[in-house]
Amino acid sequence: FREPTDPLFDWTIGNVEITRRRTLRSEWSDVLSLLHAIQAEWGGELLFDTKNKVVHLVEQIGRSTGVTFRYDKNIKTMERTIDTYDLVTRIYPTGKGELDITTINNGVKYLENTTWVDKLGLRRRIIPYKWKDDRYTIPQNLYDDSMKMLEVMSKPRIKYVASIMDLSFVKGHEHEVIELGDTVVVEDNELFDERVINRVLRRKYDV
Repeated sequence: FREPTDPLFDWTIGNVEITRRRTLRSEWSDVLSLLHAIQAEWGGELLFDTKNKVVHLVEQIGRSTGVTFRYDKNIKTMERTIDTYDLVTRIYPTGKGELDITTINNGVKYLENTTWVDKLGLRRRIIPYKWKDDRYTIPQNLYDDSMKMLEVMSKPRIKYVASIMDLSFVKGHEHEVIELGDTVVVEDNELFDERVINRVLRRKYDV
């Protein structure tokens, strides 16, 4: 709905991958604020196609490239930072009133994930967190979103800042091009005996 004096808004809605049912109640605000409110409520990520003026709501920006970064291949230097300050291993979710997840979680009120605490050898294994959101009235929705929240909160924030060689320009490695949001693998053998999955959040390159 537009008043005659409203500015023109020539952006359109593109691909919407989120199918979860939610309700959003809000006072009218600017369009960008409402888009971010939708993202916060429904999840997913906003992808802005500024060339064609289309906004998409997708599960995750980028793709799983299969590109691997390691010292003997394409990493020149790498700096690693591990932040465990906000780590959570057990979450107690509560919805409207006294709604909990016991009816669909074998009578247990909490969800637990200690994978990374064990991996890092931390002394404090159970780190609880109570989460309440009155918008939830269905146990399954509360359970599903709690699982997603715990999956993120139970992992430390491991950030890599690396100087790399872009091999996508080399014949036979054209498939190793990476874009913002892409999922890549970092082989950090000094810390783990496994492949650490990360996303490309920022790039700086010399044109």
